[in-house]
Amino acid sequence: MIVFRDLCDTYSHFSPSDLYTNFMKYKSQYIPSSVSDPNILLCYKYTFFYVFTDSKVKIKTFCGDKIKEKIFKTCLREVRNNMKEYKKTVEGKSQNEFTPICNLYSLHK
Repeated sequence: MIVFRDLCDTYSHFSPSDLYTNFMKYKSQYIPSSVSDPNILLCYKYTFFYVFTDSKVKIKTFCGDKIKEKIFKTCLREVRNNMKEYKKTVEGKSQNEFTPICNLYSLHK
């Protein structure tokens, strides 16, 4: 069993292609192309992962030292609001697409 310390640890260990594909679709629809700062994009990516997988991990655990909690919470509000609309645009996909991909507390091998 692997216990993840934060989102960065989780994301580097477990990054399925369907999650990345969905993030790229989300990015093209909701993140302005003028946003090019890697730190902002990283925050969006982590927040998308958090919302898309319906994570129950505490935000402080998720943020760690990589992203300040205040920034993450702001980004989280935006992504949660957009996600409601985003999920409607991809309805008709397989039912498994929006189920949590893994338990972010631990991964059993």
